[in-house]
Parts: sequence; structure tokens; C-alpha cells
Amino acid sequence: MGQGAAGAEEGAMSVDVTLPDGWESRVRRALASVRDDFARGSLRPLGAGMESVALRLDPPDGDADRPFVLRFPRNEDGAEGIACEAALLPELAEHLPLPIPRFVFTAPNPLGPGEFCCYPAVPGESLSEEEWHRRGLLDEPAPIRRIAALIDAIHAFPATRARQLGVPEWDPRAEFSESLDLLRAEIVPALSPAESRTLLAAFETYLGDDACFDYEPTLIHADISLDHLLVTGTDVTGLIDFGDTTIGDPDYDLCYLWSETGPGFIRRLQELRGVPFSDRLERKLRFWELADVTEDVLHGIEHGLAEFRDQSLALLRDLLSERTPSRRPQTAP
Repeated sequence: MGQGAAGAEEGAMSVDVTLPDGWESRVRRALASVRDDFARGSLRPLGAGMESVALRLDPPDGDADRPFVLRFPRNEDGAEGIACEAALLPELAEHLPLPIPRFVFTAPNPLGPGEFCCYPAVPGESLSEEEWHRRGLLDEPAPIRRIAALIDAIHAFPATRARQLGVPEWDPRAEFSESLDLLRAEIVPALSPAESRTLLAAFETYLGDDACFDYEPTLIHADISLDHLLVTGTDVTGLIDFGDTTIGDPDYDLCYLWSETGPGFIRRLQELRGVPFSDRLERKLRFWELADVTEDVLHGIEHGLAEFRDQSLALLRDLLSERTPSRRPQTAP
């Protein structure tokens, strides 16, 4: 099983974990208010994302192969995400073919806003995109079938019930219109004229295409990436990180897989799901790949994360160079 459940959250988040002074005593006091035995367990950082930080908890005399995960929001978005998960996941779990986080409890967050959550680690190992490719997992029959089943099961959950549980709705046209205004002011000055034209054209074309917004609002995970699909052997055995879950365009659940696996895998995935791989779908996926990196640049600028901003800007320029006609490699058709 490799890292097994112990590594479930570790690969899905940055290994650069910055915790405030005195974090351990604060966490133990928070745990003691709920479960005294948990307060006496061992704690160690697992990783951090933009919106939360995760710790591994091994209760005293517990099962070393089945630790618990503690996730602490770092900001208001993270707090809203955990609150949404706490309401949705107990019901959603009953509809899915594989394990997902099942919260044991939530409690006031000693390290930031909102509440933190505690759940048994989901079985499996979180692997990087590179490791998925190295192990040939994208060519194995089981993972793609599991992914297809997971996506279909999430999308089948009634959107009306998701709304009742407090899941927010996503308006991509409004969000990306706002991003377009910001990138004109914040990103375009850092790009070449050709790169700027390519980026602006991509946003304007997407926003101006009514077909891109012709969908039935659906519950989506909104962050299905390879590192969130936990692996045991050559099969997918769990799915984590529902913090971005929303009601929106069901095609969006393919966007990160598109970037990580390529068109061939997405075509096979759609065939398994009995859903056509249309030109419209490809246009949306290509735009979302570019828009996601653009959003990262804007996030880095907004929050003063210079290194993250620069890394994201470099990746954005790489993507734009592939799309700019004057810089695209000339190959035979």
C-alpha cells in the first residue's frame, strides 16, 4: 500500500507548512474539549494548501495504519469550505462508490477562522502527477473506470438537496468577467503584446460564447486532480478535498484532469461515461486550463505571495507561448 492512509493528505498539499508559534499546545487544548484521548495523541504536519493546513493525528493506542487527519482553515474561504463539507459529505458519501472524508467532529479552530475538522484518513496514497505517469496508472483499466464512476455519482446527487445543505452556486460568466477586468490591470503589463493579445482573446471568446454557459447546474467536486484521487496498488480507492465543492458546470470536473492527463485520457473517460467529447467541451477545457493559472497569478498578487505569483506567471507565459501563432512550433499536420 506504499504510504497508505498515512500519506493520504500529504501528497495533496504543499510540504511547506508554516504553523504559528505555540500551535501544538493550542491544538491539543482544542482536541481536549472534544476528545481527551485525541489530545494525548501524536501530531505532525502533513501539508498546507492555500486555504487550509493539515495535521496527522495518531491517537494513543490507536491503529497506526489508520490515523486521523485534522484540517484547519487558514482564511475565511477555507472556513466556508469546511462548513460546507460538514453539511454535505455525510449524505454524499452514501451515494459514492468509494470512500471520502467522513468527519468525526468539527470544533472551533484554534489557529484561525471558523471550525477545524477531524476524520479518519481515507484509504490510499496521494501521488503526484509525475508518479501517476511513472507508474503507468493512466493506462491501467481500473483507475479510469473508478474516476468515471466517481464523477457520475457526484453529478447524480440532487442539486436541489445540495442547495438545501448550503452548497454555493458558481457563476462562471460572472467570475471570469471579474477576472478579465483584473488581469487587464494586473497581468497584461507583465506580458509581451503577443501574449497579452492571446490571453485577452481567450477570455473574451469564452465569455462571448453562450454555448459555454448552456448547462444544467450540477453538484461538482470542482477540484478533481490526480493527487486528490487516492491510490492503492493500481486502483483508485478514495477521493479527498471537497473544499471547493459547488453547484455549477459539470464539465468543470474534467478541467484539472485535462491538464494532467491530456486529451486522449479525457476522450476515453468520456467514452466510459457515455458522454461525447465535443468541440465545445474541448474549447472550455482549454480555456479553463489557461484561466486557472491566470487565477493563480491574481491570487499571488492579491495576497502578496511573490514567489507563488512569479511561478504562476512563468507557467502562464509557457501556456501562452503554445497558443501564440508567432511562437507556436511549426509541425506537419
